[in-house]
Amino acid sequence: MLIKIILRTCFCAISKSFSIIRYNILRFYYYVITNNSSIRIDIHSSVEIRNPEKVRLGKNSIIKKGTIINGRSNDEIGVYLGEDTYIKEYCYVDSYNGKIHFEGKSAIGQFCVIAGHGNINIGKYVMIGAHSYILSSNHKFKSLEIPYIFQGDTVKPVVIEDNVWIGGNVVILSGVTIGKNSVIGAGSVVNRDIPPNTIYYTTRIEGKNELINHIDNYGVDFSKTL
Repeated sequence: MLIKIILRTCFCAISKSFSIIRYNILRFYYYVITNNSSIRIDIHSSVEIRNPEKVRLGKNSIIKKGTIINGRSNDEIGVYLGEDTYIKEYCYVDSYNGKIHFEGKSAIGQFCVIAGHGNINIGKYVMIGAHSYILSSNHKFKSLEIPYIFQGDTVKPVVIEDNVWIGGNVVILSGVTIGKNSVIGAGSVVNRDIPPNTIYYTTRIEGKNELINHIDNYGVDFSKTL
């Protein structure tokens, strides 16, 4: 029993040491590729960045525990985090051979998934609630003779303009543009363009498997906008 405790303690200590080493190597790597030794980034030691040569981090970027960022892309940059981008714990951000571009000064809540196969652009001052999905591609399902997994994808860009608040558990589908100063209610499914200065939310009809989408401004005065 004592031997097991000693071995477990040693393993944890070694794992922590490797995490710290990996963290410092990652920071040094971004200092080198940005050619800016003064850049400030805060990446938790557990963060995994895949294809790091395709990922760019702006000044004051913060990436919290357990997040995975995959920069795989046919373009020079797959994932770009602008200045002051804050990604909370356990998010998954994958360019999927497309591009994900954060203008900066935005915050992404825990357990969000952002898939950039069809390209995603997120403006400044955007808040994304926990457990939200932003998807820029969709599976084809026209034929019943061919398994859906072999029918390929449709890809369309997603654009989220400046000063947008997206509540928790929101799903944003491909081809959607959300206009500036808009609010997306928690649990909504966004499958259409949302005009600027709009409050949008989805409700379910009681006893029926049917969703109704609502658009309103609730008397909010949007005359003074950013």
